[in-house]
Amino acid sequence: MSIPDWFYIEHKDKSIDIDRQNTSIVLSALDELISQIRAGWNEQQVQNFLKKRPFLLAGRFRVGHGTYAFSELSFGGKYYADWLLASGHSGGITWELIELECPQATPFMEDGHFSEATRKGLNQIQDWRNWIQRNLDTAGRSIAEEGLGLYDIRSQIFGLVVVGQSSRYGDAAAYNKNRNNAYDQNHIRIESYDSFINSLRFGYEDHHADRP
Repeated sequence: MSIPDWFYIEHKDKSIDIDRQNTSIVLSALDELISQIRAGWNEQQVQNFLKKRPFLLAGRFRVGHGTYAFSELSFGGKYYADWLLASGHSGGITWELIELECPQATPFMEDGHFSEATRKGLNQIQDWRNWIQRNLDTAGRSIAEEGLGLYDIRSQIFGLVVVGQSSRYGDAAAYNKNRNNAYDQNHIRIESYDSFINSLRFGYEDHHADRP
């Protein structure tokens, strides 16, 4: 499925591909981000940091036919996604919705059930997906034709809730079942900020360690 030219033209300013020779810039910025999170930053401060450096999000995907980042995208003026990422490839476009929750929050209760912050993030992803499902034609139509220009988007696209730090995830056995169910049933991942930032290093470092 070839990606139409209008997608590249309309979203030229959303391109976040960065020359791999600028690896030091990326890694330095990510080091600063994790340091600030550990010092107490909230999700709005993280969002503001990323909005000034959207190229940091390119690490979520392998190099393909362009990577694009939409910040605080409005769905009908009712819902606003923190981030919507698009990665072009020979089969079309892979989309991912990202909701940032509090880095200082506890993601799971002691019994393994989701905390309020995690539930809020999951509900946000579902609200965005529901809007896309109800307005699929509008979402996928070009901006020139009064759409959102989100070519090849689907309602059940991947979702990611970023909440808490790895030190707050506690006993893996207590929450892994619920976290795995969220992905298996709804294609929504729940990750710590440590894991999220580690994923952004992907492609810029020789290794990629998996964390909670």
